[in-house]
Order: sequence, then C-alpha cells, then structure tokens
Amino acid sequence: MSKSTVKIALRRDDVTIISLAMTCGCEPVFIGRSRECAMRVPSDENSVSGRHARLFWKGSVLYIEDAGSRNGVFHDGEQIRKAVRVRSKDLFVLGNCQISIGEFEKFNAAAAKKCHKLEFLNGDKVGSTIDIRPNEGRPEFSIGLDPACEIHLTDTLVSRKHAVLKVHDDGECWIEDTGSRNGTYVNGEKLSGKERLLKNGDKITIAYFDFRFLDRKFRHTRLHAWVKLASLAVSVCVVVAAYVIWTVTRSSVEEYMGMVRKAAAVGDFDAARRILQESRGARDAIKLGGQIDALAGQLNIWEKTRKDWFTACDEISAERFRVANDILNRLNEAPLDAWVWNVGGAASSRKEARYVGDLLRLYFTGREAVAAAESGTTYNDYTPVRTALESTGKFLEAGKSEFSGRVYLKPLMKRIQTMTAELETICSGFKKIDACLEQISSEDPDFRVVLSEFERLSADASLPASVHGYLLQQLDPCRAFVAVQDFLDGEFEALINLDFDKVLSMSQDIKLPDPEMCTRQHRYSDARALFLSKHESIQKEAVELRTMIYGLTSSGVTPDSCGDAITAVMSADNWRKALSFDCLTKRPPSPRRSEPSGKYDEFLCIEYTYESIRALPNIYNGRSMRLIGFKPICQLVRKTFEKAELFVQYLDNPDKRHLQRGIVGKYYTQCMKIAIDRENVVRVLRNIKGSKRKRLVAAFYAEYFTARPSYAAKRSIEAQFKDLSREVLELCDAYANESDPEKQIAIRDRILETGLPGDPAVHPKWVQKFN
Repeated sequence: MSKSTVKIALRRDDVTIISLAMTCGCEPVFIGRSRECAMRVPSDENSVSGRHARLFWKGSVLYIEDAGSRNGVFHDGEQIRKAVRVRSKDLFVLGNCQISIGEFEKFNAAAAKKCHKLEFLNGDKVGSTIDIRPNEGRPEFSIGLDPACEIHLTDTLVSRKHAVLKVHDDGECWIEDTGSRNGTYVNGEKLSGKERLLKNGDKITIAYFDFRFLDRKFRHTRLHAWVKLASLAVSVCVVVAAYVIWTVTRSSVEEYMGMVRKAAAVGDFDAARRILQESRGARDAIKLGGQIDALAGQLNIWEKTRKDWFTACDEISAERFRVANDILNRLNEAPLDAWVWNVGGAASSRKEARYVGDLLRLYFTGREAVAAAESGTTYNDYTPVRTALESTGKFLEAGKSEFSGRVYLKPLMKRIQTMTAELETICSGFKKIDACLEQISSEDPDFRVVLSEFERLSADASLPASVHGYLLQQLDPCRAFVAVQDFLDGEFEALINLDFDKVLSMSQDIKLPDPEMCTRQHRYSDARALFLSKHESIQKEAVELRTMIYGLTSSGVTPDSCGDAITAVMSADNWRKALSFDCLTKRPPSPRRSEPSGKYDEFLCIEYTYESIRALPNIYNGRSMRLIGFKPICQLVRKTFEKAELFVQYLDNPDKRHLQRGIVGKYYTQCMKIAIDRENVVRVLRNIKGSKRKRLVAAFYAEYFTARPSYAAKRSIEAQFKDLSREVLELCDAYANESDPEKQIAIRDRILETGLPGDPAVHPKWVQKFN
C-alpha cells in the first residue's frame, strides 16, 4: 500500500540546514531551537522559540501550526493564527529561517525497506530508524554537530562532521571517521582512520550516542503479538536484572559526564572535577577515556573564562577600566566553546562581553578626543571629538534595552555620561565657529561679517578652553582678509569708473595673508586663492575694458550719447535725401575725392555701394575705397553697431555681470539703446517703397546693418541687382540704336533715373550730361 510523502527543508540565508521526508501518518514534527525538535534551527537564531511550529498529518492532509512562539509563523507575508493546510511549493517564515515544502509524492513502504538503516539505541529517538540514503549529488551520509549533516548530534564531544557512511556500487555500506576529536567506535573498537565494512547488527558509538546498523539484505520484520509480548516480558526481566546488578555496582561514564556538566553550569568547578575523577572508575571508563580527558580540558577553559568574566565585571564596578579592558580583549578573542559552561546563555554572555568591550573602547576614544581637544587648538582636533560623540550616541541607543542597565556598569555609564557632556560642549563651540567659517565658503565671502562674529564669540566666557584657543587663532587671518577685501573693493571701484591707470598700478600692491597662516584652516586657503583670482580677474578686465571703451569713444559713443553717426542714420530725412540719389544731379566726382558729393555719397559712398551690391552674395574687399579720402557714415555706423554688440555680449557673460555698475554700467545701458536703434534702422530700411534702385539700396543696407545677415536675403538682393542691370543694359542698347538726338537725351535721362551711381553702364551717360 502506498502513502503520500513530502520533503520538508529548513533553510537560512539560502543554505539548507536540515531536510526530511514526512510520510502520511507519521508522528508530528516540531521546528525550533530546542534539542527535542526534529528540525532544529541554529542556536544563535534568537527570533525562533524553543518549540516554534508543528507539522502534522490529519488524515491524508498535512498541516502546520504555531506551537506558541513569541514571534509567530508567516505565510505569504501574513501571520498564521491557526492550523493551515500545507501545499506543494509553500514557504513559511520563522524569524530569519524558512520552511519550504516540496512536491507531494506516493511513498512505497516496501521499496523504502530496500535501503540500509540505522536504529537509534539511546537518546530521545531511541527505537526509531533512519534510512541511509545519501542526498542526490552527495554520495556520503554524514553524522556530526553540523546541522547540515543527515544525522545531527548536539553535543560538544561530537565534531562538526564526525563520521560518514558510504554505500558502494556493490550495495555494501562502509563507515569512515573523518578526523573527529573523540573518535568513532564500531562494536567497541575505535576506527583507525580507514573505512570499515559494516555488517548487519554492528553497533556504532559516537560520544554517548549508540546506533545499530541494519543491513538491507536482512529482513527486519515485526513478530506476532504473542511473540512480542513474550519478547517484551523477557526483555523486562533482563532489564530488571541488569538494573539490579547496575545499581549495586557502578554508574556509567555518560551519567558522570552529565553530572559534571550540571556542576559546571552553576560554576562549581571543584565539584565538577571530583565527579569527573570518579568517572574514571565508572563502567566503560577505559573505552571512553578520550572523552573524559577532553571534558577535563574543557573544564579548565570554562573555569578560566568564567573567572575572567566575573573579574572584568568587578574591575569595571571598581572603576579600574584599563584592567577590565585588557581582560575583555582576551575574552573576546576566545571561541564560543569557551563560554558553554553556561549552557543556555553562552551566546548571550559572550555578546554582553563584546558589548562591554566596545563600550570601554568608546569611553577611551572619547576621553582621548577630549584630551586632544584640550591640548590642541587646530581644526583637526575637532574631528575626533565629533566622531566620538556620534559613535557613542549611536552605540548607546543600539544597546540600551539589553545590557546598559547592568549594576556593574553604573560607574562606567556615569563616566560616559560625563564624557558625552564634555564632547557635546566642545562640539557646540566648534559648531558655532564652523557656522562662521561656513560663510567663507561662499562665492563672495564677507570677512567683515565673519570677523565681527568671531570678536563677539571671543568674549563668551562659557566656551571651553580648547574652543576659545581655536577661536583666537581665527582672528589674525580674518583681519588680514578684511584688509585684502578693502583693497579689492577699491580696485573694483576704480575699474567700473574707468580709472584704468589706477587699476593697473595696483597690480603688485595686493597684500595676501601668509600661506602658512592659511594652512590652519582649509577655508582660508580657499579664500586666499579666491581673492588672488579676483585680483587677477580685475587686472585682466581692466585691459579688456580699456580696449572696448576706447573703441566706443572713438566712434563717438559716450555714457550719455550714441554718437553723431548713429544719430544721423536714425534720421528719416537723411535717408530720404540719400535715396533720392542726389549725387546724379551733380558733376561726376573724382575717384580720389576727399569730400563726399551729395547726401548719397556722404551716407553710402557711390563706389562702395555699387561694388558691394555687385559682389553679392560675397563680401566686397573695399579696393575702390583706398583712393577716397572720407569714410561714409554707414560704414562708421556699422562698426559702432559691432562695437556696441561686442560690449553688451562681454558684460552679459555671467562672470562679467558684476561690472554693470558705475560708468561701465552707463556705457552698457547706452550700448543696449544702440542695439535697439540698430533694429529700428533695419526695420525702416526693409519697409522703404519706391523705385527698383531705391528698394535695392535700402534692402542692401538693411542686411548690411543687421547683426545676423541672411544668406537668402543676399541672394534676393543679388537677383534684384541683376534685374536692374539688365534693364539698364536694354536702355543703353536702345540709346545706341537711336539716331534722333532728342530721343537719345530722353533715353539717357531714363538711364540716370534707373541705374545705380557707380555702374560702368551709367557713368558714361552721367559724364555726357554734364559735358
């Protein structure tokens, strides 16, 4: 008949601690820290109770329930309040551990009997058996103290991996001791380090645990009821007879060892040694002599650990903290085994010892920080004070509820409270200084304000000596920086009011604080570098501004005026006269003239305008202007526009906006107005109506003045020019083909009314008119 079976695994941190198979109808399985639990969690898992949860079958259904734990059992993030049915792939959480459920399978009892077994002959599992089935991927069936072993034995005489069973390919089972401290025995003989073949009925002894090997080739069947009763009666008689003989003779070594541990648990090591000595005459003493010797050595370690721990507590109570610290340093380096005379509280006691050791280290660190701050006056002395205060506060808060209320710790806690108050006072004073120094870290520090605050604090008698000494060291650097700040303010004032000669004469006059003085506080070093950079920047700005201001003034721009040239260009009447092409009403001027011929020539220049338009979309090189002895107004205005634009761009830079003050600021305002005038002139020229040549010249100068000329606009002007030139050439052909003098004169006048001054096709007709 087959039954349901499921594999249960106990895991922590993705590591399987123990796993077992539960067959329908088997006894309940308890999970917890208690040794009685079939699935036992590690002893340091304090969030799991002794008996935390229970797995049990009800009919053919498997259930799990909380066994009265402190912290509960959780499934899918919710705490279970009653027995819950278990299904495949379920996961239950107990503290930091998880119970994972495998797949439910049919378990065949007949097939299960075909493997070797081990029968427990003593302990809390006496009479039960376990299949020797090595896990998949692991050919060994291990026995030891490690929870990951297939048989987990909880005793200090058992090594972590004490022995292993191996089933070879021929089905035979072998046992091997894996180098344990106290050895493995088969039928009373200690294994010599090699594998030994097990036979049916062999007795295996590890510490005080006994097992019987049951070979799978033999049938281990249950007798009929009457045979069992008879066997039971015989067994009872034998047990009674053996008990009588035993009680009148000697106790076993195991009993003596149990009494030794009980005596050690209450700190009576003298009694423990007497009992251990008596055990050497007990039954099986020769066979278990190694275990007796091992326990004797362990007693010495336990006694010394307990004595040192109590001595350390007494030294702390007597305020001899250095002595206590030396003892605790040794104790905290010892392994956990040194503490297990106190069976239930070994981990807790060791944790307390480490807590007290850490507390002492914090106290010594804090006292050293206070001493350093009292004897020194540098900023570096403040760092350990602040660190010690933060560390002490965090540590006391973390361990407050568990150990800080111990009576023996009261003198130390009182000292720490006093030390903490000193640290807080020192930190508070340094923080006040830090708050002042923090102002120095700004982009534009005002040392006058910082110095004023330092002088106020220096008069505060409540500040600790260390803080006061540190504060006094700040006064000289601050006074030196105030002097530098006054120097830079004067240098800057001269700059924005265009006193360039004064600014440049101050290039070598700056008196920065001595670098050695600034090394005491990194902010002073930063401020020194900042002020030097400001001085160098002012000197550089003086050179740059002098060049730009000279360019503006040479173009007639002043803080209050945009100049005569721009004023002339802003006049609509001047443009009306210039675009009337008045130069054509006069005799053609010489190419070497020094005075303009009419308003058109004064504003635009005959040759320059024609050659510039003809060169589009390229830029005219100005060759013809080399012979002319004057500059047309539009050329002067364009250069002024460019200078004003460059000046505005310079002062609009985020690093230069501080210069928009004083006379420099007035120039900036005037240049901004010039930029507006520039846009207005361009807009007016683009809206001019009239003849083709009038529109052509106006469109050209609109692009000539604009800050960002358009290539498309240039090509459009180029097309207009070609169209106008074609019209002029057609008129010239008509003039050449006409024989009537009067009609020729009429065609000539139309050429002068249509073409541009400076056009080689127009110039002969212009000369002819005035000859």
